[in-house]
Amino acid sequence: MLKNAKVVDSDSVEEGTVGSGSTGILTIWNLKRRYNTNRGPTESDAFENKISYESPLGKEILGKKIGTIINIASSSRYHQYEILEIK
Repeated sequence: MLKNAKVVDSDSVEEGTVGSGSTGILTIWNLKRRYNTNRGPTESDAFENKISYESPLGKEILGKKIGTIINIASSSRYHQYEILEIK
């Protein structure tokens, strides 16, 4: 894992976009949910709303801006999210 690790400088992430370690508020089915986004696979925890950059949602929101709408397909339906806030 360390062999493939990359250091990400938070100054290199454009302000207002989702980056590694961002906290964002997304809506799904008109419910607001706060997510600690784009954690590594060993840091992700669904019960604490920490999503991995390897998950379908994590992959889709990386680099996106506020107001972006994202559609994720699951085995039974599509889930639509909107990015409302990024910290």
